[in-house]
Amino acid sequence: MNIRSHHDAARHIYNEFYLGQVRMATFKVVHRLRIADLLKEGPMTIEELAAATNTHETSLHRIMVTAHQMGLFQMYTDNKTFSLTMISDLMTIDHPMSMHGLIEFTCEEYMEKSLDLIHTTVSTGVPSFTKATPSGEDFYQYLRNDSEKGSTFDSAMTCMDTTVSPLLAQVCDFVDVKSIVDLGGGSGNSVLHILSQNENVTSGTVADMTVVIEDSKTEKRRKARTRRFGDAVCNKINYTPCDLFKKDEWKGLPTADAYMLKNILHDWSDNECDDLLSNVVRKMEGDATKRLLVVEKIVIQEDVQPHKAGHDIVKLIFFKEESTHRSFENFEKIFQRNGLKLTNITPLGDTDYYVFEGRLGTNCQNEAALSCFSMANRLLNVGSPLPGAESVDL
Repeated sequence: MNIRSHHDAARHIYNEFYLGQVRMATFKVVHRLRIADLLKEGPMTIEELAAATNTHETSLHRIMVTAHQMGLFQMYTDNKTFSLTMISDLMTIDHPMSMHGLIEFTCEEYMEKSLDLIHTTVSTGVPSFTKATPSGEDFYQYLRNDSEKGSTFDSAMTCMDTTVSPLLAQVCDFVDVKSIVDLGGGSGNSVLHILSQNENVTSGTVADMTVVIEDSKTEKRRKARTRRFGDAVCNKINYTPCDLFKKDEWKGLPTADAYMLKNILHDWSDNECDDLLSNVVRKMEGDATKRLLVVEKIVIQEDVQPHKAGHDIVKLIFFKEESTHRSFENFEKIFQRNGLKLTNITPLGDTDYYVFEGRLGTNCQNEAALSCFSMANRLLNVGSPLPGAESVDL
């Protein structure tokens, strides 16, 4: 490839950046008009769609043609009739694998404003979210005070959890676990997968913010769970409100064989993680048979893969500077500081997620354990995954 060809390829990327904004705006319009839900009963003409959405027919047609070019909808040969595609099918609100919650979160006004104000974060280090809302609250406090926003965020997290929770339930060893508490578990997606895949686990509890728990107990959420997992599984789960950083509120949580923190620690500083883990350790009541499962993504900054780019920017606009994805060694140190022995590391398939299992006791400091961490980082640094889905015992 000559220099001109390289430059042409580079120019194409800039064009994609420009059109990406246009396509995103188009996507938000068809979502806000609920076009996918209108089309789930069958094809409709542009006249019918305009009437149903109370919009300008010609303008809507141009939006729909662009959405067709994006693969969102199928346009018939008459150029005015549209139907769903496999992509827009997942935009419908009641599809079993619906991405509606993630789309709603993407379209939130505070998300748009936070991204627009990201330059303020770069200048000051303060999350732009605090400037995007009138109250100036931190992200989780904002969700606590607005049940609708909290529900939307939880739905978005569930939408993004189509791979990790099923793998977690299948790959991890729950043979000795009869009860589990998912700390910050949202709508309970992870626990439900564990309960459905492991018959010996007979009780699951989700502990989260009051606003999240109240939403999870609604009839709408209950029906959605039952439709997906069935009554037998759903009858094994309980929802308990708890501020995980307030040790007094832990009294309302049941004791369990296992406690899980999935996608939680990366939102908090090391000191805040220590506060949280100290509450977990206190709840374990000195029982070395109980275990803590920390499920987190290991991010390698040198890993240049476009489909992964951007996740850290979301953290940048919402959370304080100290929140971060951590390395294997970071997790070893966090466990050790809190009196936990890191006993097992399990990769979840070909994802970037790993399960760090800890039990009460002084952490391993033997050569085998340290060489395991060195090997893991060495493999990750060259872009190779840890082999298979086998656990690494320490």
